Amino acid sequence: MVATNIDVDALTEMADKIMRVNDSHVAAISSSESNENRFEQELAVINKKFEQLTAELRNNRQRQRSRSRSTGRRRTTSTSLPSSPGANDICYYHRRFGNCARNCAPCTFRQPEN
Repeated sequence: MVATNIDVDALTEMADKIMRVNDSHVAAISSSESNENRFEQELAVINKKFEQLTAELRNNRQRQRSRSRSTGRRRTTSTSLPSSPGANDICYYHRRFGNCARNCAPCTFRQPEN
């Protein structure tokens, strides 16, 4: 024993002080563990949100690609061409290309006279 002339009351008082100091360290360790658990939970939530955002971004890019592929040149239909009497007797090629038609099925198209 280091101290030889200390009475019992002083020893108990010293033991109480030592226990109080030790208890505060134990409490600090447990709160540190709870902070670590909370940090891990928050990190897991952030990772999950990141994965969701990544998936949404991937889906948006795929949608944009599919839309950009379908925005090609569209055909004009015969309804946009001027209608004239007897237009039903004229083949598709003459309705579409007029005098420049090359694949005419026999039809009643007449070239305009100059």
